[in-house]
Amino acid sequence: MDITVVICTHNRAELLGKMLEVLSQAVYAEGTEIEILTIANACRDNTVPVLERYSEVFAKRCLPHFRWLTEPVPGKSVALNLAIRESRGEVLCFIDDDQFVAPTFFPALTEALARHPEYEIFCGGMVPDWDGSEPSWVHETGPYRIGIRPFPEYDLGDSQLEVTSEMKLPSGGNITVRRDVFTRAGGFSTELGPQGHNLMGGEDLEFVRRAMQVGARILYVPAIQQKHAVEADRMATRYMMRKSYLRSLSNVMMDTSPPERMRPYMFWKPAQFALLALTSLRASQRFYYLIRLAAAFGELRGAFSRQLFPKP
Repeated sequence: MDITVVICTHNRAELLGKMLEVLSQAVYAEGTEIEILTIANACRDNTVPVLERYSEVFAKRCLPHFRWLTEPVPGKSVALNLAIRESRGEVLCFIDDDQFVAPTFFPALTEALARHPEYEIFCGGMVPDWDGSEPSWVHETGPYRIGIRPFPEYDLGDSQLEVTSEMKLPSGGNITVRRDVFTRAGGFSTELGPQGHNLMGGEDLEFVRRAMQVGARILYVPAIQQKHAVEADRMATRYMMRKSYLRSLSNVMMDTSPPERMRPYMFWKPAQFALLALTSLRASQRFYYLIRLAAAFGELRGAFSRQLFPKP
């Protein structure tokens, strides 16, 4: 097997069905053996019937080999590590259950793998599938642009280039990794990453950083492109504040430097952003400071946790 496409899913049967339908109509490069491996992680909805249906669809249409496994222990990292162990491909292509590959995705990926053996991780463009119903703040480009976005976005331009540690790194649903990287760097951290839909991320970024530390090079290929499904609940204020809080907490917890002593500014930051949110007249400005407030609380919680439970 040349490539294993890995999909981890938790209680999102409807989205998973849409994503698998796109994969069933994708353009695959001739002469490349591909399997699609889906891990149903602690699912209690209609996920299994969806997987059974698409097992038949892929078999009848003579598409890539399709199989699925269940992982009862909740946690995306747990599911990802099971996929690494059980996959048959020499290359693992990770796609999230709410992302849709472009027609150019697999031809471009296959060509890049063949032409660039010096690279061990490949990524491409990722854009939200905006439909016009989204709130205006998602398109804000001025001083009140929201840094933590509701959906993954990755655009390094129209030219192929190497991704370095100083640049924005790709997300976990947007990487293809040669198997040898896992031998050298290990799998995904089970201390990080979502459990269910709790928004606690970071497992992908931590893995990519660790892979780069053991020498893995990353190539950005624009044509390895995906669109991310747009869900209305992800753009709600409550969701965005919780995401901002948990992502900031995750970033602090990933810090490998000695924990910083608690300082007064850590407490003043949330107070400052709360005051700015209360006194802002423009909706976009108020929303911006609410997101900054949530992030400041995440940083404070992370700093406090690192003081109480320092890593050895």
